[in-house]
Amino acid sequence: MNYLNIHTDILRGVEFIGAEPVERATWIALLGWCATQENSGVIKSCKSWKNRQWQQLAGVTEQEVKTISPLYGFEGDDLVVAYYPVDSEAAVKAKRKAGKLGGRPKKEKPKENPDKTKEENQLVSHVVSDSEKQDENEKKGKGKDKDKDKEKITKNSANAEELDKDLLLSFWNSAPERARRRSSRKQVADEWKKIKKSDRPDKETIVNAIEAWNKCEDWTKDGGSFIPGLHLWLKNEKWLDLPEQPAKKKVRILTKEML
Repeated sequence: MNYLNIHTDILRGVEFIGAEPVERATWIALLGWCATQENSGVIKSCKSWKNRQWQQLAGVTEQEVKTISPLYGFEGDDLVVAYYPVDSEAAVKAKRKAGKLGGRPKKEKPKENPDKTKEENQLVSHVVSDSEKQDENEKKGKGKDKDKDKEKITKNSANAEELDKDLLLSFWNSAPERARRRSSRKQVADEWKKIKKSDRPDKETIVNAIEAWNKCEDWTKDGGSFIPGLHLWLKNEKWLDLPEQPAKKKVRILTKEML
């Protein structure tokens, strides 16, 4: 991308205003580098980069990127830059693709579903297409009773859509605000698609897991600076790796004999 579309509310937010001037400058430089790479605001496997490499590629120093800041931080070996305009990047890619193919891209008709919110439709739109593709692959090779198979596939796809929709919305709403800000509904849906159906957790498991992480020390210290993006939490299958919960303080009861 040649331009960055940053909402002005971000520049008036607590994270930006509370950051040191060096952190702000580093954040802007990192945003510019990510925009040229179109990497959705995640610089992968960069923790081992030396100072010279950081300066040559992103125009920042190793010390600056390793400073703990609410505007950027490492998640494993990847550096995640907060408030990266993921939606703007997707729009640029779509326009570029349309230009190569010629003509304007076809407009998709919105689904008639007045009882569902815009957030719900955005969250599950990417999951639906994946479920339909898998069901269609199962259909190939059978060659018999095509009408019955088609009816079965349609029904299965609808059921899968509703289940995924309910699960992902519960998962999104249970996550802390900072995890949602460092991610997007599209990224969450894309990571969900990558998980094999047999390995996907159920609604209760994933909601309980995110709530457990939300209470752990790693996520509560420093105002939640170390909370990862929700899509990265999903990518790393953290529902299988629950943190230790803080021990409850023991209350000592004094008896009359002890007084």
